Parts: sequence; C-alpha cells; structure tokens
Amino acid sequence: MKRDVLHRAVFSACLFLTPGANAEPSFSRIELLGAASAVGGGEPLLLGVRIEPQPGWKTYWRAPGESGLPPVFLFQTHENAALPEIKWPVPKRQNLQGQESYGYDGPVTFPFFVQPLDTAKPVNLALRVDYAVCRDICVPEQADLTLHIPPGPAKASGNLAALQAALDTVPVPQHDASPARIIASYITQTNQTAALHIDAEADAGFVSPDLFVDGVADLIFSAPEISYMDGRRRAHFRLTVVFLDKEAHPAGQTATLTLVDREFAIETQVKLAKQAGTE
Repeated sequence: MKRDVLHRAVFSACLFLTPGANAEPSFSRIELLGAASAVGGGEPLLLGVRIEPQPGWKTYWRAPGESGLPPVFLFQTHENAALPEIKWPVPKRQNLQGQESYGYDGPVTFPFFVQPLDTAKPVNLALRVDYAVCRDICVPEQADLTLHIPPGPAKASGNLAALQAALDTVPVPQHDASPARIIASYITQTNQTAALHIDAEADAGFVSPDLFVDGVADLIFSAPEISYMDGRRRAHFRLTVVFLDKEAHPAGQTATLTLVDREFAIETQVKLAKQAGTE
C-alpha cells in the first residue's frame, strides 16, 4: 500500500494524538516475556510481546483495515540468536466511527521463537515497538524493550502457559490434513468494481467462519458474504474489493488468506486471478 494512500485512509477514520519524543506508553502497558529462565540446550526459546491497552481501548493486526495502524516490531539487537519472526494471533473484526478494522479489544501477546546460536553464551534482545491504541481517538505508542537470557539449564518461567496460549491463537499454514481448506480463489471485476471469491471446505462442516485478506497493495476487502453447500461442509465467500488507489489491479497480486472457525485458524497464500470470461 502506498504510504500517502495509507495515511489518508487512517486519518480519515480517527483522530490521532501525538506523544512527545521518547514518551513512555500512556494508554497501554507493554512487556517482553520469556518462557524459560535460561538458554538451555539449544532448543528454540518461546517469547512474546504483550500489549495491554487500557479498558475500552484496542490495538491492531498486521493489516488494520479501514482505520488504525499495525504494530511495527524492530529488533535492534538479537545477540547470539537468529533474527526472530513475530507471529500474529487471529484478529477480530471491530468498528470504529463506522469503519471496519481488524485487531484486538483487550490484552494480546505476539509470540515468537528465538534460536540460540551458542548455548555457552547469553541471548540479548533489544526491541522497539511502534503501535497504536484507539477508542474515540487513536494514540501512537512507542516502547523500547530488552531481555537478557543467561546460559545454563532452562527452567520454565511463570510466563510459559500464557505464551503457549498465545501461540495457540496463531493461524497455522494450510496443509492436506487441515480441518478446513481453501480450495479455489478468483476475482470478478468490471471497471473499478471488483469482488474476491473464495471456495473452502471443512471436514466437520462450517459453524461461524470468517475470512481475512491481507498483503495486497492499495486494496482492502469487506467482510465476507457466505453461502453454504453440502451440509455446510463447503462454503463460498464473496468479499467486495475496496480500491484505495483507483489504478490498483487485484489480478496478479499475491494475497494471504486467513480462514477462521471455532478452534482452528489456517493461512495460505494465493495468487489472485480473474475468473475466466470476466473483464
């Protein structure tokens, strides 16, 4: 998404307050948590960034929707460890001033793993997080977090259960044995009116599914209209495409699809293509 287009979308949706330079978070708490007391024998270490907005406030997913800003995680130091990759829990659909956004309406933990390179040395992390919390207004927050993990035998910390629970909310890559699977996708388009169509199947049938789309430049997608077939074991999702840039083209772009229902959430990437015979 182009930066100026993103800013127009964000600022049209909510009023931002600007904190002073190097301000501590004012409307939320944030901390860097580890599941183990030490580096241990070289196995990946589970950690997480926990953001707790004040009651009634919310924060955002990697694709915020029509309003808000996604958290940005910048590892300034990852000493004795490969660069970690933040994982994103399943978001909720939210409404702020009549516009739809995707995020979290309470505390959320973004889990990740750290792979130690040398078990005889400590792991040191320094992480800057830029994020927004919103209610009637949106406030950009910033925090610098550090964590020192010494070498030695690893014991579980008091954060283990919470970090494992957060990891369980992260969508897993779609595979042949997934409880539900996306089986087809295509775009229908006439001039600047377009829709994304997704076909999916679920072994035990769908109950109350939702579908999120992100990773596509200059486009956002509506909540899906869903129709069911074969005793709810198959579903068709239709999402209206909203053009943030009238010159944008959905076809040919790669999208990340997140399919959620009950206790499962799966992700897969698809290359968007027009349905045969459509313009």
